[in-house]
This record gives sequence, C-alpha cells and structure tokens, in this order.
Amino acid sequence: MKSIIPTLIFLTALMPTIYATPPWTAKANIPTAISESVAFTIGTKAYVGTGRTDAVTLTSVFYEYNPATDTWTAKANFGGGARHAAVGFAIGSKGYICSGGFGNNTDPAELWEYDPSSGLNGTWTQKANLSCTSSCGSGGAITGYLRNHAFGFATTTKGYVGYGVNSSYYTDFWEYDPTSNTWTSKSSLTGVTGLNGSSAFCIGSFGYVVAGTNASNAKQKWFWKFNPNTNIWTQLSNFGGSERLQAAGFSVGTKGYVGTGHTDVNGLVNDFWEYSSNTNLWTQLTNFGGTGRFRAVGFGFPASLAVGGTAKAYLGTGEETGTGNFKNDFWQYDPTQEPALPVEFLAFNATFDPRRRQVNVEWKTATEENNAYFSIERWEQGRGFYDIGQIKANGNSAKPLTYSFIDAEPLAGVAYYRLKQVDIDGSLVYSKKISVTTSDASKIKIFPTITEGSIKIENADGRLENVSVFNLAGQLVLSSKQTQLDLSAFTSGMYVVVVSANGGQSVQKVFRK
Repeated sequence: MKSIIPTLIFLTALMPTIYATPPWTAKANIPTAISESVAFTIGTKAYVGTGRTDAVTLTSVFYEYNPATDTWTAKANFGGGARHAAVGFAIGSKGYICSGGFGNNTDPAELWEYDPSSGLNGTWTQKANLSCTSSCGSGGAITGYLRNHAFGFATTTKGYVGYGVNSSYYTDFWEYDPTSNTWTSKSSLTGVTGLNGSSAFCIGSFGYVVAGTNASNAKQKWFWKFNPNTNIWTQLSNFGGSERLQAAGFSVGTKGYVGTGHTDVNGLVNDFWEYSSNTNLWTQLTNFGGTGRFRAVGFGFPASLAVGGTAKAYLGTGEETGTGNFKNDFWQYDPTQEPALPVEFLAFNATFDPRRRQVNVEWKTATEENNAYFSIERWEQGRGFYDIGQIKANGNSAKPLTYSFIDAEPLAGVAYYRLKQVDIDGSLVYSKKISVTTSDASKIKIFPTITEGSIKIENADGRLENVSVFNLAGQLVLSSKQTQLDLSAFTSGMYVVVVSANGGQSVQKVFRK
C-alpha cells in the first residue's frame, strides 16, 4: 500500500533498483575484518574496535572513521586488552568501553575511557569497575560483574549497562556517572529473567532495548523503554521485525534503527527497521546493502554533524554463522533516498459491546495502491502483539474505504490492538496502538499512590477476587483478598498493584516512601 492519506506518515521498503540513488552506498572497508565489536560517535567522527578476527582470536584494535574523507585511521589499541562482545558508548567528548569477554568465563568487569583529543592517537584511562558482593541474578553471587553480550546506551550525561551473560544470565542494570566516576544500581526490566545479545540505543533522555534471547535462550522481539528520571522501564509494542539475536542497533536524532541479526526462521538477515519515538511505531526500510549477518555494529550522525547536512547512518562488520566469514565492509544509509510514501489511516478505533461481550475494531483509509491485506494484532502480557485475524484489502482505490473486524473473545481488562498493513510486494507498516476497556475494572480505585504504609482498594460493585503486589523486578511480594494492605514492611520504592475484580484487572503503580 503506497498511500493511505492523512494523520501518520511512515516509510515502506521497495526494491532498491527503482531508485536513481539507492539509500545504501558501500563505503571504505574497515582495515580489519572483525565481529562482536563496539561502536560510538564523538562529534563528527566514529570509533569502532575490539572484537573477534576469527572464531578463536580476540583483538584490541581501535579505529577512527571520518565520513568527510571516507577514511579509517588506526588509533591507540583499547587499553583493556583483546576482548569481544563488550559495551561501547560515548558521553560528551569521551568514549567508553565496558566489560566484554576474554573467553573461558573470565570476562572482565572493567570500564575504560577514551579521550580522542589526548595525543596523536588518543589515550585510554581505566575508570571505576563494576563491582558486586551480592546476587546479580540467575548467576548468584560473583566477584565483579563479569559479563559479555550485555546491552548499553548513554544519555548526554550518564552511561547505562545491564544484563548479559557469563556462565549464566544476569538481571542487573547500572548507571555510570563520569563526573563522580561511580556506578549506581537501577531498576531491572519487570519480569525479564535474562537478556543476551539485545540491541540498544538512546533517543533524547530515554534508553531503548530491543530483542535478544531470554534466560531460556529463546529469541525475542520485545521492546523496552527506560526513563532515567523516574527509574522506570516500560514495555512498548514489539519490535516490527522477527525475533532475533545480536542485531546492530543505534539512533540518529529522534529515530532508532535495528538491522541484520540472527533469527530462528530465516537464519541470518539483512532487513533494516526504523523506530519513530514521535509515533512509537516501527517501519521496515530498504534492506541493508550488504549480505545477511549478525554481530555487526552501526552508528549515525544527525544532520548537524553529517556529511552533506542530512542525517546519515552506517552499518558494517559482523560475521556469517558457521562459515568463518568475518566482515570488514561498511555501508552508508541515506534516509533522504528512501521512498517517502504516505501511509496513513483516516481513523482507527475499537469499541466494546458489553451485550455480545466482543470488541469491534474499525479503521478507514483514504486512498490505496497495491494494498494486499491487513492483519489485526492483539497484545497480551508476556506474549506481545500477535495476529488474531486478517482482512483482505481492496488493492487499489482513489476513495476512502472502511474496514471492520470482530474480536469475539477479547481479553479481560484493557485490550490493546494495532494493524499491520501489507503491500502486494510484501513491504509493511504498522498502525498506532489503540486500547479499549473490556470489563468494569474502571470502577476500581487504588489509593493513595504515594504512601508510608497502607493502601486501600475500593470497588463500586463490591466484588474483589484478589490483590497482587509486584516489585519492579516482576516478583510477587504480596497476595491478598483484603481491601486494605499494609506496605510498611516493604523497602522504599515503586510497586505495581494488580486488582482482579469485575471480570478484569486494574493496575496501579504505588510508591512506598
């Protein structure tokens, strides 16, 4: 569907051969073919280093990339020595590399700072290590947060590192303050018992984590947002592509990008996705210009720092599974060369019919071209969005059209829906997410939301099935059927109260002073 005109604008992928100038352009190869490296940008330059040069050899090489001249320059080797699967990020004029793998479960817990302005090739300085004297998660008590394949990102003033794996999965998350050179423990993702090989990026003051494997080694497509100001993680609509491991993730301005990776269904992939923080939607773009791979790196420059005055993204390195083929190619992505096809919905809403106990989903399009079908997707805790039905599209139309779908077995409480619109050529876009209340849970009140001790639950219908209280790690800390709960014995922090009543659930966050 190349155009459905009015409120939200997306980009969809077509075959690159239709463009006068493809969005992907091959750039200078990095001197060393590497995989599982780190990448970050400082000003108008990018830095890539560490990783593997083959299945067994680790490296400490470190390079600077200048987009203006399309050249790579070797800089001072990483100060912590050869390693793979570390975390890299930049804060201000300094770059940082944290943790990573030495092999044989002897991964370091180090943090190193890189100053590109010091000396001809820059200098490395070791900073405060992550340290641990208690349980870090499923791995139990360890000395130092030894891990690889953790995720990390940075705001303008702080760095963040968490999860990853060594001999087992970890569930901790930490904030680094370069001013004081200190680490502070932060909230973990609710209900997530492990993350390995996730992608991460930062947009504005928020961090985002995408995909990876859970503690059962199952690939995921989940998508989380972290607010440093409130120390709260929020689960968003799932990543638009398939479940995957070790994809490249980075941001440019208000957009996040995820590409390549290893999937269960298609193996190595080269698809490329854009996330808009303004619309909270994923859009598939033109496939990455190189071959399918995983363990690649990516970075980007906003328009103010990019060559030509328009934002640019870069993706390269990585490896092919089981082939020993390590990559040194690098590609530039120019979003201005992506076809800007307006795909918008005139209307999209859902209403609950209490007499029939069903949800009526309706949407309206303006004009359509090559529109194949719509998938109606519903969200469920622990499962994310999944397909509950399809509606065949008109294909081509120059006038507004209305579609409808009935969810005859809606979930109790608040139900969330979205549409996946698929073109004849297979390209797709997602609609915004909408919600509808499918029970009388709105009659339930939980108060106060800030307390030093007790909270009360009021239900206009008088019926109460159960009250569950969870901490931010997703652990059940209290279960009761009482209308007044005493939280005075709990430690200070945020808790989630779930009240089951009236055929649904009411959820409220409560802060214990």
